[in-house]
Amino acid sequence: MASSNWLSLQCTYKYYEFLYLKWKSVQYWKSLSNKSKSWFILSAICATTGLGHMVYQYLLSKEKEYYVLMEKDFCETQVISKRRKRGLPPGLFNEGNYCYANSTLQAMASCDSFCEWIQKVSLLTSDAELTLIPSLYKILKVLNNVCGNEDSYSLGDLFNSLTSHGWSISSDQQDAYEMLQIILSTVSEEWLKVHPSGNQSYNSLFQSLSTELFDTNESILKRSSKFMQFSHTIEKYQSPFNLSFANKMICLTCGYQRSIKFDVGDGMILNLQDMNPVYGSSLDLCLQKWNSPELIQNVSCEECSAKSNENRYSTFTKQISFSKLPLCLCIELQRTYYTNTGYVVKNSTHVQFTEILNLQKYTFLNNMMTQQKKRSIMKNKIYEEAKLSGSMTIQLANTPAPMLGGKKIASEVTRSSDHAFRSTYKLMSVVVHYGNANDGHFICYRRFNKHWLRTSDQCVTIVSLTEVLACNAYLLFYEKLLE
Repeated sequence: MASSNWLSLQCTYKYYEFLYLKWKSVQYWKSLSNKSKSWFILSAICATTGLGHMVYQYLLSKEKEYYVLMEKDFCETQVISKRRKRGLPPGLFNEGNYCYANSTLQAMASCDSFCEWIQKVSLLTSDAELTLIPSLYKILKVLNNVCGNEDSYSLGDLFNSLTSHGWSISSDQQDAYEMLQIILSTVSEEWLKVHPSGNQSYNSLFQSLSTELFDTNESILKRSSKFMQFSHTIEKYQSPFNLSFANKMICLTCGYQRSIKFDVGDGMILNLQDMNPVYGSSLDLCLQKWNSPELIQNVSCEECSAKSNENRYSTFTKQISFSKLPLCLCIELQRTYYTNTGYVVKNSTHVQFTEILNLQKYTFLNNMMTQQKKRSIMKNKIYEEAKLSGSMTIQLANTPAPMLGGKKIASEVTRSSDHAFRSTYKLMSVVVHYGNANDGHFICYRRFNKHWLRTSDQCVTIVSLTEVLACNAYLLFYEKLLE
């Protein structure tokens, strides 16, 4: 009798234990997401083939990752709350692999000249049916804490605006400099729809400058003065990132100089392919290499052909320099390149850069005045030697000594458009890429009021200038000092 009672009691216990486990399982099942339920169903199916245990272990690891992410998200929320209390700008959601776009917008927001220009353009085009300019103006105000109360914002409106212009923006874009060019070109496209006269005037000026041959250094300076005065007049039509380059080609055989060709752009590219990662480099060395004359062989020379009455080919030197310095300068340190075998690799060379940058020695006018100064020194030397030897002709004796360095012309040019000739820049932001040539993450260091910030999507923290100057830069944003 006692044995049967014990057996009945044990069966009752097992029954209630089963009911409890069933209730607990139902509650656990209800707490799972649809995705987790699908995984459990799949594990049940795979159990018959021996894969159930592996799927179960995978689900346990995913559950652990979930709790880790929940804890991390809680910590980031606390950081965001503290950041807003300190008055720092918000971050940007990374809705996919859009860190390249987030870092580009943060860098552009640090350039005061561009933000002011977008504000003026937005006011002038308020009646027009435009999409990108209003969206860009709004996000730049948000990133500078002019408006908005949220901790993070999305670029969805900006992407929709670019899509309406025919751009296909996706997470596979993966390049911050290309994103910058897309935004600037689309802004110019919308702006010129409303004010087309600015582009026509600008193009007509370049055509007149590039189709005629510069015979003397004096004419070069006078034409450059004309260009600077005119560019100041139409500056409101051009983006602060707009700049131009002068290409000069000289024949090494006869000294013939081709007409100066001008190219326009919204930034400059410095190639790091030949830089050694072990020794490193500096921004000044990269600019010197960019500005140094390069040899181009087998170029048809008009002067050599005219002297020999047949088509002659010669070696030319080609030198590129700044003909118009922008208000906002973006420099791409091009780190990726293709090898001879077709692979894409990234050069991780550290390029030293400074907070203050002076570009005067890389300008077209500076090169011309330097050459004129050398020629004037040579003429002075010949003048003095002839005077001492007593072999001067009456005509030479009555000719005044040549002016050294063309200072009179240079001063007139400088006075005519002083702010256009300013060449000192201040560092505003730096975009950094972590990873290899095919994958990675973009972040941005930007100046905000008196602080330097490190922005990585939603995360915004205060850093020191020392950390900024020590980073492996990909894009450098400088702004011209006008005072």
